[in-house]
Amino acid sequence: MFRVLIILAVAIPAWFVGTIWFDRKNKQWDWISKDSRDMYAKVLEIVIGASAVAVSLVAAIVSKGELRSQPVLHSVKFSVVSLIACMVFGLLAILSLSRGYDRAQARYVQTRPKTKYFDRGRLDDFEFNCILITSCFCLVGFLVGFLFLARVVFQI
Repeated sequence: MFRVLIILAVAIPAWFVGTIWFDRKNKQWDWISKDSRDMYAKVLEIVIGASAVAVSLVAAIVSKGELRSQPVLHSVKFSVVSLIACMVFGLLAILSLSRGYDRAQARYVQTRPKTKYFDRGRLDDFEFNCILITSCFCLVGFLVGFLFLARVVFQI
């Protein structure tokens, strides 16, 4: 049962990101605005914060000597690695969002110098893919990390 949950924790974010990429290619949904950038960055900040709290919780669990059985340590290692990867990829996604927005906005202003709307732009392929890939890895790390953390609780 646990392996099925892990497969779902990887497959569902991959499917979700795939639908976003597919819509971008077929429906031209590759615009970014200041509000959407801020919204997604806030979500990523929350995920990073939750992962940091979870890693602290795992450290507290491992600090107790009687809880160092082999299955618990195995789950703890996977949980910590996944949650730290989530934090790293979350930070990279925020940087990709910020830089992608800046570049898209600059291109938009260059093509429409008389526009009144300076808070949007169209992402190119590289920017869009960087945001999607780092966000997908962040989400997978978050879900897998919390699944292994839940497994630790059941193994105690």
